[in-house]
Amino acid sequence: MKNYLKLKWLHKHEITSNGVSALIGGFFGWYFLGFSNLFPWNYSWLYSKGDGLQTQIGFEFFRNAPILQWPLTAVPQYINGSNTFLPAENAVPNLLGKFIGVAVPGNFQFVGFWILLCFALQGYFGAKLLSRFINCGRSCVFGSLFFILSPALLFRVGVMNHYALGAQWMILLALYLYFDIEGKTRAWSTLLFFAMLTSVYISAMLLVVFVAHQMKNYLQSKEVSLSKLFFPLAFAALGFWVMGYLSTRSSITGSNFFRLNAIAWLNPGYSDEESFSFVLNSFGNPRLRHVFSEEWEGFQYLGTVVIAGVLLGFTNVRKIQIRQNWRGYAPILFGGSALFVFALSNRIVFLQQEFSYWWPSQLLDLRQIFRGATRFGWPMYYLVTLFSVVQIIRFCSVKKLKAGVAIASVLMIIESFPGIANVRGEFSSSKPYETSIVDKKWNEIAKTNSKIVIYPNFDLQVGEITGDAKVWVDRWFDLAKYAVDNDMSTNFGYVPRPLTEYISEQDARILNELETGELSPGTIYVLANETVWSKFVQSNSGTADAFEIDGFFVISTNG
Repeated sequence: MKNYLKLKWLHKHEITSNGVSALIGGFFGWYFLGFSNLFPWNYSWLYSKGDGLQTQIGFEFFRNAPILQWPLTAVPQYINGSNTFLPAENAVPNLLGKFIGVAVPGNFQFVGFWILLCFALQGYFGAKLLSRFINCGRSCVFGSLFFILSPALLFRVGVMNHYALGAQWMILLALYLYFDIEGKTRAWSTLLFFAMLTSVYISAMLLVVFVAHQMKNYLQSKEVSLSKLFFPLAFAALGFWVMGYLSTRSSITGSNFFRLNAIAWLNPGYSDEESFSFVLNSFGNPRLRHVFSEEWEGFQYLGTVVIAGVLLGFTNVRKIQIRQNWRGYAPILFGGSALFVFALSNRIVFLQQEFSYWWPSQLLDLRQIFRGATRFGWPMYYLVTLFSVVQIIRFCSVKKLKAGVAIASVLMIIESFPGIANVRGEFSSSKPYETSIVDKKWNEIAKTNSKIVIYPNFDLQVGEITGDAKVWVDRWFDLAKYAVDNDMSTNFGYVPRPLTEYISEQDARILNELETGELSPGTIYVLANETVWSKFVQSNSGTADAFEIDGFFVISTNG
């Protein structure tokens, strides 16, 4: 009876600490976003947020798509003919918004709420993960701050504006399930399904953690349960199918488009001016930061206090503990290390010097599918963070430093405050959207057309745009916004995968239509090349309306 009451008390204590950590995470989510960006009707702030505009414009096109369609995530009017599905992935809030949009007119956004939820869940599952190793609820609460304010998380959502990838709490949940002594088949199945609906990158990481979990169970029990293996994988496959990935065109761009920084864990700088280190900002200089920063897409700084915790842990870990528990730790360390190497690629840059080594062609082909493969370093990143925080908490417990964990958390916030403050500034600094399409003629031609196409087309995912297509870099969004507001389809846009083959086909088709004069009915042609436009006007006078408005060379078929 006494043991039962103790377990009940511990369970209640754990729920309380997890809830407090979720509230703290939610508070920081509000701190970064501010009140106004949480309101659904405030969506214009996303138009000035780099990849954030892709998130919002994709949702606006998605709302115009039929309710009953397959795949559910299809966006047929956006980059028509490319089999585009949700440009920012993350089907959960987008599907919710689409169904609400049936009854609610006008534009809105759920990005703010999604980010707030991600921070709250980051705190919640950070505390739960720590509870696998720490019995003190207060320590778990303070320790969860290291996950809530993880530089990798803040950089990804606040600087890169990759809001779907705010779901890094799923990695913490997967690690929590990994260290469970039970199989948790239903939990794994649910997690893998919703991870696939959120981000293919995160779901791929979770699949590796799940396989590592199955390996751990086998090493410890020498038994294999086919049902515990089959159902989670089946639900992951179901999520992959529902998302529409089977209908996508090729996304191969060549190996090592992005790669993880070799010194990512130790490098607090993510630009020539900004960093997550108060010390670096005090003593560093832009030139030094540029040398160390290397490729910023792979930013994954651990944090000064976390690094200190790792060094502390190395001095405390006993070899006998490793030998006794190797079956529990080896699979996840192997899986995390394999993902980390995958993120590094076979061409590693260290202090601007490249070191290449051999990889099998099959592995290179696999890596080409994942353009942003730097993200696969996150499971190992969070394992190292977990190890560090646990070692700090245990050290403080042994030394009877009751306020030690709190002090470590405060030091972490102070040291990382330049980055924290900059992320808050990134969210709060927005300006009202002003389109460059102002001539009233646009409203007239929209009434009789259902498509808008450009020539030459562009691909923002294959490096620098050259030639006539450069004009679209700063103005494509205005045309896309015009199209979605007037329920028209486009042959252009910005998606997180290259469209090289599609763009080549589009340019050839449209140029042929312009040269032969056989235009597609109900189409507005917007050209960047005045020579091509003038040649059409001279050869096809009277067959279509041609005019120059707002700096665009336009041809309208008028139905």
